[in-house]
Amino acid sequence: MVDQVNDYIDGNIDAVQAFLQERMPKVKLWRPEGTYCLWLDFNGYGLSHEKIEDRIYGKANVMLQSGLVHDPEFGTGFERVCLPAARSVIMEAFERIAKQFEDS
Repeated sequence: MVDQVNDYIDGNIDAVQAFLQERMPKVKLWRPEGTYCLWLDFNGYGLSHEKIEDRIYGKANVMLQSGLVHDPEFGTGFERVCLPAARSVIMEAFERIAKQFEDS
């Protein structure tokens, strides 16, 4: 059972990575090592942290975790997402996020 869960989460990570490479290539992704959380760097868009979060939280209506929570000094522009969820839900969230960054 644990192997199946791990395989599913690995598939979620692969799906998000492929999506970002295709639809949001300005986002840098760090694959997790021993966890199911991804670090995403949105700084490639050249937007302030506030504008990045407004697009994600306010306009796309998706709740990630701000990098500032983990590192108030260097977390600007970073977001963390945990992926033990249904792939369809995760991909819908990333689709909504991508739409908010299409003009950047």
